[in-house]
Amino acid sequence: MMQGLASCMPGFAVKRLVWVVALGFALSVFQGHTVWAADDDPQQAKSSFEVFKVEWMKKVNSYTDYGEHNVKVEKDPGGQYVATYRIVVPAEGSEVKATGDKFSPFVGLMKYEERTFQCRGDTPELAKQGPFKCEKEVIITEIFRYSKGKWVF
Repeated sequence: MMQGLASCMPGFAVKRLVWVVALGFALSVFQGHTVWAADDDPQQAKSSFEVFKVEWMKKVNSYTDYGEHNVKVEKDPGGQYVATYRIVVPAEGSEVKATGDKFSPFVGLMKYEERTFQCRGDTPELAKQGPFKCEKEVIITEIFRYSKGKWVF
């Protein structure tokens, strides 16, 4: 009896091992397929891009010299002082486009506007008091890629 059981074990062990490997492979393929399917969802990409845009604008405003609190004063060639600051505001026309690439299935084009405000005065203090007028507007377009379910910069 023991001899009969021993002779069956190697075949049984091999079959079991084959099933475990096949099941593991099937699960990994299925898991990978569901991750790619979520990555390829245009609605998910578009809605997450809206959230990303808000966060990106916060970063731009906090890590740079934008804002009314960052007024810089310089003397112009005519002898007057010019106080200047810049702000950024979201612009119309941002969009999400499909790329056809499985690793980065979408790109997001984000547009925002950089506005430069100035005031002139006979002294630096007078120039800083305002009123400031918008002297320049520039549209900036940045491109971001969507990879592994999130926007990357």
